[in-house]
Amino acid sequence: MRLGYYLYCDPAARDINWLVPMWIVRGDMHYDPDVQPLRFVDEKGQAQYEMPSTVFEVEAQSGKIIDFLNMSPTRRHVPSILSWDDLR
Repeated sequence: MRLGYYLYCDPAARDINWLVPMWIVRGDMHYDPDVQPLRFVDEKGQAQYEMPSTVFEVEAQSGKIIDFLNMSPTRRHVPSILSWDDLR
């Protein structure tokens, strides 16, 4: 897991963009419990097992997974974010 940023546009001002923190997670996701791990032998002759892995991104403030299949025109609009000024 690592921290990154996701670029959003501001619907109220076309020349303003927002970089919003997000978590980038790479991991094994098991959609089908009957899928067997891939077995291979490494360069040392040791048996290794691997499941198909995937990468998904999570909005750091809300915890929501970013849906890249969402093709709505508003999907790139900046979400409601909590700023330091809001905390004062």
